[in-house]
Amino acid sequence: MKFTNKMNLPQYLVDWLKNDEYDYNPDPNTTSATGLMKPLRVSVLTSRHGANLEIDVADLVASRYGNAIHDSIERVNTPGTSKEVRTAKKITVKGVEFTVTGKYDLLIDNGNGTHTLRDIKTTSVWAYIYGGKDKDYQLQLSIYKWLLSDEKTIGDMAYIDFFFTDWQSSKARTEDKYPNNRIAPGYKIKLLSSEEVEKFIVSKLEQIVDFRDVPDDDLPFCTKEELWAEDDTFAVYKIGNKRATKVCDSKEEADQYQLANKISGHIQHRPGKVKRCKYCSAAPFCNQFTQLMEAGLIQD
Repeated sequence: MKFTNKMNLPQYLVDWLKNDEYDYNPDPNTTSATGLMKPLRVSVLTSRHGANLEIDVADLVASRYGNAIHDSIERVNTPGTSKEVRTAKKITVKGVEFTVTGKYDLLIDNGNGTHTLRDIKTTSVWAYIYGGKDKDYQLQLSIYKWLLSDEKTIGDMAYIDFFFTDWQSSKARTEDKYPNNRIAPGYKIKLLSSEEVEKFIVSKLEQIVDFRDVPDDDLPFCTKEELWAEDDTFAVYKIGNKRATKVCDSKEEADQYQLANKISGHIQHRPGKVKRCKYCSAAPFCNQFTQLMEAGLIQD
């Protein structure tokens, strides 16, 4: 990984932002829970081009906020709670033995032979309000449960404790959906069964084996869901108007609106823009990113 310092930050901040205590494993047959959750194209490209990937240190601020909270919580002794423990499990797929790893945030001993997983997330208030990441949270925590299943009995419900990086007390007093406090603990996540999790893991590892030696440009494109793509829309224009009369969610809806309102004009298809690419360090090596950029489909 190569670092840039476009904001000309002082050296002590550069050193802090560059410091990453995550315990990476370079073994190509070792993958983490979060690694399994990445799109196949992203996983393969970052693995192949890791030494040449570039990131500006200023883009690491949010990540370091999260690390700081995790580190400070880890240092506090809480009876019956284990924190930041990495666990591993071996699984053979297509004749290749893989090691799947995961580091849970907190594991609570319930005192009755069962344990409960809790996870810490630092995020913006708006990401929390508008959500959309519950499936990712569910899969990540379910993989942790699968990893621990041979040694501990984990409950079917896990919990997420949110820490907000941009919380404002004034908005908490005036906006209905805005959280009342800087933290929102105890968000419930129903975990998947071990069978469902193992099916996902095997499928993902099969893809990794199948595409391990495939050229970069021939890797499967990220799906619309993986790209965090907006839905396509269809704008109805009257003749001579520069602004749309109505923006519809489907071509059929736009046709019906145009017909019902006897509008003379045209319907413009507006492809949904994608959000993930601007956060993806593998973008410089990705021909799908290049195509989306040339088509003007990368969200600013």
